[in-house]
Amino acid sequence: MLRPYYIIVCFAVLFNGLGWILNNRFLALIDGLVHTFAMLLFQQYISFLIIQATLSYIAFIKMRKQSIN
Repeated sequence: MLRPYYIIVCFAVLFNGLGWILNNRFLALIDGLVHTFAMLLFQQYISFLIIQATLSYIAFIKMRKQSIN
């Protein structure tokens, strides 16, 4: 029963780590969206994911926009 939840959260953590290492705004946004998707899909775990999703969106907002050179 928890396997789909763990798979989705692992994808979110992967995008979070890649966004941090590569300093990429797009990956931080994808991380927030995956956390939000996990919250909607598995509502019994919303208390664990709401802080992570919120911090992911804050990270997306605070990251500088990259130039397209």
